[in-house]
Amino acid sequence: MKKLYIPAILMFFIISALGQNAYLTYNKAYGQLLYENYEGAIALFTQAINEKPDIADAYSFRGLSYHKLGQLDKAIEDYIKDNSFKKDRSSYNLACAYALQGKKDDAFRLLEQSQKSEYKKQANIIESDTDFEKLKSDPRWKNLLTADVLTPYDKLMVEVNEKFGAKNFEGSIQACEKAIGIDKADKRAWISKAYILSQLEKNDESIAEYDKLIGIDASDFEGYAGKANVYFKLQKYSQALPLYETAAAKNPYYMPLYEMGMCKFGTGKKDAGIEDIKKYCEIFTKDDMTLYTCGRFLYDMERDNEALIYAEKAIALNKSIPEYFMLRAYVNHVKKNWDTAISDYSQVIVANDKNAGEAYYKRGLCKAEKFAISKNASDKSGFCSDMKSAIKHGITEAAQYTKLCE
Repeated sequence: MKKLYIPAILMFFIISALGQNAYLTYNKAYGQLLYENYEGAIALFTQAINEKPDIADAYSFRGLSYHKLGQLDKAIEDYIKDNSFKKDRSSYNLACAYALQGKKDDAFRLLEQSQKSEYKKQANIIESDTDFEKLKSDPRWKNLLTADVLTPYDKLMVEVNEKFGAKNFEGSIQACEKAIGIDKADKRAWISKAYILSQLEKNDESIAEYDKLIGIDASDFEGYAGKANVYFKLQKYSQALPLYETAAAKNPYYMPLYEMGMCKFGTGKKDAGIEDIKKYCEIFTKDDMTLYTCGRFLYDMERDNEALIYAEKAIALNKSIPEYFMLRAYVNHVKKNWDTAISDYSQVIVANDKNAGEAYYKRGLCKAEKFAISKNASDKSGFCSDMKSAIKHGITEAAQYTKLCE
């Protein structure tokens, strides 16, 4: 079964959405598909289709979700619908579904159709697909695998990906250049070459290649998106942001919400930036690091209630990162939830994290604030002990408080 349409070398282009509710819903569904939550993905793809019935990719990926659950009749229905929007894009998956149902004639017909299209596959990929086990004893199987359907350009693009995967980057670039020599209008080699150059930190050359790509087809989003990624990597946010916005305007499925949010933060547009990052978190619900980052930004913006929500989400997903507990401790400290904050600072200390000194210091302050109300001697002694430990860990500002312990 085909997993995605995007070649491995181009996986940095994450399919996302801009503005319209249907595309945002679609992206939430796509996120759940990536997490293998197929039931959740189906529900959201269905919602996106209800919001925008011609959202072609939602049919394709809802079909894939049904396929994964073994609901083949529903998968076939969606694949056929997708093919009505984009000819033969789902023909390979249709062949897989028919093969699993034992409908050999339909499976071979769709496979042959797919192999004549722009979505053709290498023989080794087809041969290794377990969905086709029922076809392998049929004489047509060998003929299908031995048919030479790849053009010289296609074969060079296979070489590009293979050499890139083997970390033979120069060889991969050379294969790109040969492909460009065959067909300058085909954008695949330009995209790959620009991306590889970026990976090699040849950023000016990469940008130049993306500019050539834009020159070939200014209506396509990929040149703008790729160029934006280079500037983003270089932390040139003011240059990256308008390119991301242009790319997103040209392709409603594409929106790099995290990158756009960070660019906005980097250019002083914090309120707009945090909204983009929050939307990203709605799509990639298991990205604990970005949930933490969002919470940290919200804390710095003094939006403590929201910060606490994101800190708790990050901790629920991954309890091994001390910084997540540190953030939750900060928020609860500000909110005067001292016992909860003390517990989280203690988690950081037990982890022997690099922030242990800061955790001792902040935990001591919590105990001091608590003592001011409780007058409990154990809170004061705990404060004094923590300040001494903070000093040992290099927190010099703790020294000013030790005189209170005399």
